[in-house]
Amino acid sequence: MEEKARHESARTASGALGKWDLLALSIGYVIGAGVVTMVGQAIGLTGRSAWLAYLVAILLGTFINIPYLFLTGTACFSGGPYNLIASLTNEKLGGIYVTAFIAQCIGLSLYGVSFGMYAKSLWPSINDKAVSICFMLFIYVVNLLGVSIMAKLQKLMTALLLAALLIFVIFGLPGVDPAIFDFSDPEFMTDGMDGFITAVFLLIFTATAYNMVMNYGRSAKNGKRDIPWAIIATVPVIMVVYVGVAIVNAGAFPLEKTANQPLTGVAQAILPHPVFILNYSRNSI
Repeated sequence: MEEKARHESARTASGALGKWDLLALSIGYVIGAGVVTMVGQAIGLTGRSAWLAYLVAILLGTFINIPYLFLTGTACFSGGPYNLIASLTNEKLGGIYVTAFIAQCIGLSLYGVSFGMYAKSLWPSINDKAVSICFMLFIYVVNLLGVSIMAKLQKLMTALLLAALLIFVIFGLPGVDPAIFDFSDPEFMTDGMDGFITAVFLLIFTATAYNMVMNYGRSAKNGKRDIPWAIIATVPVIMVVYVGVAIVNAGAFPLEKTANQPLTGVAQAILPHPVFILNYSRNSI
């Protein structure tokens, strides 16, 4: 018992993650560039009901993540899904998962490319490839500095991201057409139930990844308590942000101007230019 207590004390002193660190990581996993690009795609599929499609997608994502509540409340995993699969089955199946996961890791380079593209759209004279490389190197170095430093940066980035999206919602809500809540409006579910369901499954991609906070079970001060809490607390946050953004994007302008278009066009129209620059920059991370 004494050895366990010393171990827990040492882990806490070394900067183990608390509940707010875990919440920031959880939100950071799920809110990203997807909200900038996919809302317009959803509007193209289902019109003004895109906000309802996002709400349904979030609820389905919550249902999908229920098993993670029980798993993270029972045991702490340092290797995320790999450790989970290897623990419940065997290491060979865990290895199969890792092999399949390599392709997804390569795809993470798109975050750097997107950041470079966003930066070039704001400052056309810069080299977007150089910016992308520098951004990815910066993130790599930060992770080398340890979980504690990474978590502090993540809290800052999450706060800026949420502030940017909430500013967009606050500035946009006064201009929203109340018809967006009229289920009988011809621009509501423009492609019927098929389009609505397609939009739901498009958006659910951005509403489930917060389960990956399980990766930090061994780095948490009290993982069995705080990780399930972070997963649950993420749901109302993304519900307010995602549904609010979808309401503004689908209701403040004619559909032909927002359907299949990124969020930036609407943001540029409704936000003062200095606020738009800050908002756009934060959402590109």
